[in-house]
Amino acid sequence: MPVTASTSSGEPLMIKAAVLTAVDTPLEVRDDIELAPPGPGEVKIKMGASGVCHSDLSVSNGTIPLPTPIVLGHEGAGTVVEVGEGVNGLAVGDHVVLSFVPNCRECYFCRRGQGYLCERGAMAAMGGLLDGTTRITSKGAPLHQMAMLGTFGQEAIVPEISCVKIDDDVPLKVAALIGCGVLTGVGAALNTADIHLGDTVAVIGCGGVGLNVIQGARIAGASEVIAIDRFDSKLEMAKQFGATRTVKAGDCVVLNPGESISLPAYCYHKFWGAEGKVLVGEVSAVNDDDTDNRFLDPLPRYSQIEEDEPPVYLLCTDYPDYYQA
Repeated sequence: MPVTASTSSGEPLMIKAAVLTAVDTPLEVRDDIELAPPGPGEVKIKMGASGVCHSDLSVSNGTIPLPTPIVLGHEGAGTVVEVGEGVNGLAVGDHVVLSFVPNCRECYFCRRGQGYLCERGAMAAMGGLLDGTTRITSKGAPLHQMAMLGTFGQEAIVPEISCVKIDDDVPLKVAALIGCGVLTGVGAALNTADIHLGDTVAVIGCGGVGLNVIQGARIAGASEVIAIDRFDSKLEMAKQFGATRTVKAGDCVVLNPGESISLPAYCYHKFWGAEGKVLVGEVSAVNDDDTDNRFLDPLPRYSQIEEDEPPVYLLCTDYPDYYQA
């Protein structure tokens, strides 16, 4: 087992971690962090990689209220280097992905297949571990852990139920993203959006979560997945994740309530977004009466947005080869 808890002289070995000392303050990288041994049902993890998620920023600016000082980070993967009493599912040397939504598999919700509502996992919102306490100190004072993890440190003590064992040949820097970005994006597509075989899906925003929504939409059987973003680099990556078409978001017109627009030679897909209707389509030579296209729904030549309707976003691209199928 790697020696990570103490030096050869028996003195505690200090580790580094990024610590948020108060809301709206810069992170402090401290090298005086001490870890207590893992307690019952807990393991010590040597971090192999950690992602940086917008939720970390939300804790930093107070949008997600958590006690400070706190070690941020909730998207990580690493290696088990020590196990506490009663840990049966993990052993030293195992590679794991860390989950910010642990489930105990024993409570009422877990037994109903609703592990995201796990009664024990709810302690993640308290800034400590399952018993409400923390295993980390700095300058003699306790530090809290985001989501019972704190992946912005070289090592962490975490609950066994926060660990998902993976094969040793999975790169940890890839596995870390499964802990949040992949979990959130693919989960949104498969479990929330109710995507069916043959559906057309528009994904607005192709960051870490959006790319995985695209991936999830293809897994769910969507025949058309349209990626929308402001940056060409993200749109190129979206194609690698399964997008069939891309739209650069800067190429759009916004119609506010009461406004109208003439739409010569345009056909559009119709979608509903969080802020209103989103119409995605492409410039084409489609005739007024051309409705023999299984992918496109022609809109009237002249569209008006009623006063009580949300804004409409028209995003237009030109893909001539699309009509050659």
